[in-house]
Amino acid sequence: MKRVIFFVIAFSAMAISLGLISCDNDTEIKDPNPFTLEKENYTFLKNSNYYLEAQKNRSPEYSDPFEIVGVQRVDKEMHIEVSYPAGCASNNFEIIWDGLVMESSPPQTRLFVKRTAENCNKSGEAEHRVLVIDLEEIFVKLRQGDPNLQDAIFIVSNASKRPDTSNADIPVTSN
Repeated sequence: MKRVIFFVIAFSAMAISLGLISCDNDTEIKDPNPFTLEKENYTFLKNSNYYLEAQKNRSPEYSDPFEIVGVQRVDKEMHIEVSYPAGCASNNFEIIWDGLVMESSPPQTRLFVKRTAENCNKSGEAEHRVLVIDLEEIFVKLRQGDPNLQDAIFIVSNASKRPDTSNADIPVTSN
C-alpha cells in the first residue's frame, strides 16, 4: 500500500512539473488567417498577436491618446468617430481584431483602436476623423460571410486607455 501511494505521489509531482515547464505564457499564438487591410484613414489588422499585445498593454504609453466620440452601425458598416490633439505631422489609426467571436446570444466580439502620432506640436485644438469599417468586406474575407456576425455586439476599445477608465470600451449593436 505504501508503495502505491508513493508511486501516485511521484507520478502526480512529475505530471505537475511537466505541465509547469510546458506552459509558457510568452509564446506567440499562431493565427490561422491573419490579414491586413490598408484603408484611406486607418489600417485594419486581423492578427491574434497584435490583439493580445493591445489587450495587455493598452495605455497612453502604448497608444497615443485620443477619444472615441461615438460608434454606430450603419447598414453593413461601423462608423467610429475619434477625436485627437491637433498639431501632429501624421496620425495613423489601427483597428486590431483577433477574429474571435464569443458564442453568446447575441454573439460578441472586440476591436481595439490604436493611434500612432508623429512630430506633434501641442496646439490645444482637436481634430476629428470617422473610421468607416466595411464589416461585410472583413467578415467575407475571414469567415465567408458568417451570418451570426450580422447581429453581433461589437465592443470597441480605446487602446490608449486602461480598461478601468471612463469611455475606454464602447459596445455597439446592429440595431
